Amino acid sequence: MKNLLLLFALGLFGLSLNANPIMAPTIEISELYFESPGVWKLEFHYYRDDEVSIPIDSAFLISPRNEVKLQNLDFEGNNLLFVITQDSLDVDFPIYAAGDTIKIRWYLWEGEYLEDVLIFGNVSGAVISYPRSGQSIARLWHGYVKDKSPTIEFENDTIGVCGTMSGTIYDINLNSVSNRLFNVDFNFETDENGNYNARVCSKPNTFSNIYYAKGSYISNIVNITPVSYVVEPDSVIYRDIYLQGELLTNVNTEIINDPIKLYPNPIGRNGRLNYEIDLPVKSSNVVITCTTIEGKLIKEEVVQNTKGEIDLSNHSGFVLVSVWVDGKLVKTKKIVVTNE
Repeated sequence: MKNLLLLFALGLFGLSLNANPIMAPTIEISELYFESPGVWKLEFHYYRDDEVSIPIDSAFLISPRNEVKLQNLDFEGNNLLFVITQDSLDVDFPIYAAGDTIKIRWYLWEGEYLEDVLIFGNVSGAVISYPRSGQSIARLWHGYVKDKSPTIEFENDTIGVCGTMSGTIYDINLNSVSNRLFNVDFNFETDENGNYNARVCSKPNTFSNIYYAKGSYISNIVNITPVSYVVEPDSVIYRDIYLQGELLTNVNTEIINDPIKLYPNPIGRNGRLNYEIDLPVKSSNVVITCTTIEGKLIKEEVVQNTKGEIDLSNHSGFVLVSVWVDGKLVKTKKIVVTNE
């Protein structure tokens, strides 16, 4: 709606979107706080993206019951916060703490306007629940969250707006995904068993994909079984995450230049197989398996360090040693165990 109104307005006045664009200013409802059920503070964030901007003619605060013109607001700057209280208005303007619909509407010229809306609590179309005692509803990253540390008159931040989501991440084969970096609202990492604890914003959320790191940077996305939750500040929820696609790895298994050393061969009396792996073992799931020629599993070890050893002293004869990276086979070597 905002974009349609703006496009109509620019066309009406013959203003070009391509050459020397003139931008409409924006007023957002940035925070709502109740000092008590009937006493509220409402913060607006005014900004414009360009030095040349369409001027604001007037601004109105609107609810389903009332409408009031906001007086004495200075829209001359580029990035300003305005705070309105109930007693600063010329008319009675109740906002119900249990749930309400609030609009800020600003007119650019006669009849043409833009608006921002907050619907919360026990009202149809609400984007977030009502604020509990000591909480505010604050805009963060173009959405609304619950904030137990209100920042009325100051820029919103992430202090007091997070809960914790915990669980295990599983791959498409239902194996836990260990030592990988992911992101929901913030970055988090799974441990060696695929378990995680993630900070998440205190709001309703549903997501069907998740960002993850191929190396050290979050730059890839994978589909998951949809996850839904509602979280309050400082609360904890539990959700397992099931990947519906494969994760990319740092390692290109097609052009790998033998970064894996397995020795000695044959293995003598001590039965120790040494390995040296020049791979990102911390950010990739590297596993070594040892099987008989017939395919019977002898040993399986998740690699945590680039150097180590595997005890094969209880076996003799031929052993197939395979190295897997994120579920893909990158090397197999036949080792002889003599125990002599």
